[in-house]
Amino acid sequence: SNLSNFNVSMNNLVGEIPAGIGNATKLKILYLSSNNFTFPIPPEMGNILQLQVLSLNNNSLLNQIPVQLSNLQNLWFLDLGANYLENPDPVQFKGMASITELNLTYNYLTEVPPFVSKCPKLVSLDLSLNTITGQIPIHLLTSLRNLTILDMTNNYFEGLILAEIKNLTNLKHMKLGKNKLNGTIPKEIGLLSNLEVLELNQNVFQGPIPSSIGNLHRLRRLDLHKSGLNSSIPTNLTYLDMSGNSLTGSLS
Repeated sequence: SNLSNFNVSMNNLVGEIPAGIGNATKLKILYLSSNNFTFPIPPEMGNILQLQVLSLNNNSLLNQIPVQLSNLQNLWFLDLGANYLENPDPVQFKGMASITELNLTYNYLTEVPPFVSKCPKLVSLDLSLNTITGQIPIHLLTSLRNLTILDMTNNYFEGLILAEIKNLTNLKHMKLGKNKLNGTIPKEIGLLSNLEVLELNQNVFQGPIPSSIGNLHRLRRLDLHKSGLNSSIPTNLTYLDMSGNSLTGSLS
C-alpha cells in the first residue's frame, strides 16, 4: 500500500490493533486514538520506519511499551497517553533522535523511562498522572536542553528539586504539582527566564519562596498552594494561588 496518512480516531473500534499494521511501511501519520483497542501494542508497529506521527492515546492498551517502537527514528510526535501501559525495557528501548513531543500521561509508569534523556530534540514531555516514584532524575535535567513544556503532575516524586534544573533554560511551563517533593525550592529556578507557568502545588516543601522567583518577568501563573511554604510573594503575576500554606504578616 502507498497509504501515507491513516486516521480512524474517535470511533468505536475494539479488540487488538492488527499486527498487519506493520506492513503499511509507507505510513507517515497514524492516528488510532480515542477508540476501545485493548491488548498490547503490536511490536510490528516498529516496522513502519517512515512514521513521523503516532497517536494511540485514549484506548485501553496494556503491558509494556514495546521496544520495537524505538526503531521509529523518524518519529517526531508520539502520544501514548490514557492507556494502561507500563515502562518499556530500560536497556533495549533506544533513544529517539527526532522526537519533539512525547505524551505518556495517565498510564502505569513507575519510573521516568531512561530513554527520555536520549531524545535530545524533545520540546514537550508529559509524564503526569502516573505512579512514578523517587527523585526527579538528574539525567532529565541535564539532557533535555530544548524542553519548553514539562508536566510531571500527580505522581509520587520525592526528594529535592535539584539545582541542575537551571539547565532547562527554554522551559516555559513547568508543572510538578501533586507530588511529594520536599526541602527548599532551589533559587536556581529564578534562572529560568522564559518560564511563564510554574506549578509546585501540593508538595511538602519547607522554608521560604526563593526571592529569585521575582526575576521571572515572564511568569504569569504561579501555583504554590498547599506546599508548606512561608515567605513574601513575588509580583508581576496574573494568577497566584498560595492557599493552604503558612504565610504570616500583612498584605501590602
